[in-house]
Formats: sequence, C-alpha cells, structure tokens
Amino acid sequence: MTKELILTIETKIRLDWSPEQISNWLLKDEATLISHESIYIHIWKDKRAGGYLYTHLRRVGKNMINAVMENQHEDILKTESVLMIGHPLLI
Repeated sequence: MTKELILTIETKIRLDWSPEQISNWLLKDEATLISHESIYIHIWKDKRAGGYLYTHLRRVGKNMINAVMENQHEDILKTESVLMIGHPLLI
C-alpha cells in the first residue's frame, strides 16, 4: 500500500467506515483493488503499535481482526511445516 492509500484508508476508518465499505468504495470510485481483510490487518498492526484505529470499528469488526490474524497465523504454520518436511537441507 502506498502512503497516500494508507492515509485515505485511515481517514475513512476515522470517519467510522467499515473495512468492507472502504474496500468497495476504493474499487468503485478510485479503481483500486484492496481487500477488506488487508484493511483489517492494517488496523490490527496499528493496534499492536499502540494506535487507536481499532476503536472506530463496530463490535463485530473488532472480532474480525482476531479471526483474520488467526487464519493468517494458521496459513503461516502450514507453509512452514510443508517447507520443513520437504526441505532437503533438513533431511
């Protein structure tokens, strides 16, 4: 994401837009494709860094951050296990 795109996304979040609304608006009005999951991940990273973007999410959205990050963590673990099992240097 560019700095300009991040600024646009954060502005919309502070206006209490949902990540889904932002994603749809960017695609329709700005011809920019970014998933709502990517926006949730950005919000989660901001929260971990001490930011407050997450406070603008609706209640369900706050839980969505945890769900997205759990899925991402599971995908990373699956990828790591496949790489370790098939890696010739580890055999």
